[in-house]
Amino acid sequence: MVEKKKVAKAKTAKPQAALPAPAGMDAYVGKDPAALIEDDEVGTSAIVAYTDKPTFSSSDIVPSMLRLAQGLTPEVQDGSAKPGQWLMPGFKPYDAVTVVPLMFAKRREYRDEDGQAMCVSDNSLEGVGDPGGICEACEMNKWAGERGKRKPPACTFMYAYMVYVLEADSIAILYFKRTSIGIGRMLNAMVAQKGMRETAIRLSSKSQSGKKGAYFTPMIAPLSAELSQEAISAAAQKGF
Repeated sequence: MVEKKKVAKAKTAKPQAALPAPAGMDAYVGKDPAALIEDDEVGTSAIVAYTDKPTFSSSDIVPSMLRLAQGLTPEVQDGSAKPGQWLMPGFKPYDAVTVVPLMFAKRREYRDEDGQAMCVSDNSLEGVGDPGGICEACEMNKWAGERGKRKPPACTFMYAYMVYVLEADSIAILYFKRTSIGIGRMLNAMVAQKGMRETAIRLSSKSQSGKKGAYFTPMIAPLSAELSQEAISAAAQKGF
């Protein structure tokens, strides 16, 4: 009698789920690139798959944020910056910077109490997330409370500019929202008059006082023709 040998079935490896692609310039949600987490389990590709002359599309790039430091900003708390300075990841704090507006968008963003982005609109017309939908009809876009105790909308409207920063020789995202929305409108007027990529400004800050204490707001000022042309030419040489 011939004994049948049991043949062990090879275990089929479960396919790994595809990693979500990080948001690029076309779908930027305001997160710092340092917040992106790499997956250590991703295998390395053959060396022939690499190139020293990559072709990046807008979806492959996440620009840095150009932020105005406040009293509770982490960099201020750890002593590496002062309130009122301008911050970019990887660069020293600046008291003022020279910027050339490159692109523009109107955005809306709703965050929960923990600061988590719940709903985002890259055109300020229709939101994606929770609650999502048409922004104009959304309750998060409405003022609440009675006169004298009115609360602003939970969803924040902002003017978003992609700018070239001369001092850092790099591009960054710059937001004007809440108390700085008026400064954003001033920049809008300058860009409308001179044109995108043809406008250069000096961006500094000013101390203000409110119910919650002191805070800083942006300040913009036009440059001389010579300095303006220097900044605009530098941005153009970078291909921006």
